[in-house]
Amino acid sequence: MTTQYQLTNIKIKRGDSKPYQFNIEDSSGDAVDLSGLTITCQGREKYDNSAELWDLTLTDGVNGNDFDAGILVLKLPSATTTVLPEEGFFDIEASNEITYVTGYFKLLKDVTR
Repeated sequence: MTTQYQLTNIKIKRGDSKPYQFNIEDSSGDAVDLSGLTITCQGREKYDNSAELWDLTLTDGVNGNDFDAGILVLKLPSATTTVLPEEGFFDIEASNEITYVTGYFKLLKDVTR
């Protein structure tokens, strides 16, 4: 079966560390087993920028990641979300050279400080 990548947009609240869960499924809707893969997530202000806003390695069993069940969770530290630009792009890719999630992020400014 073909793996379906997710095109998704997320809203990130400045200074927060909220988890964003992505369920990776094949074309039949079955979870893709990602065990044994190295999963990375990068964010950039523009697609072609060389500078990264973040560069994370997702770890199985941490922050809700469950690679066997095809569950990937992006959780940016609050120190990162505090200094993000108002918008940008991100993707999640595995060591098998497949991009599973790609999208746009919008930063929401906070009121309470």
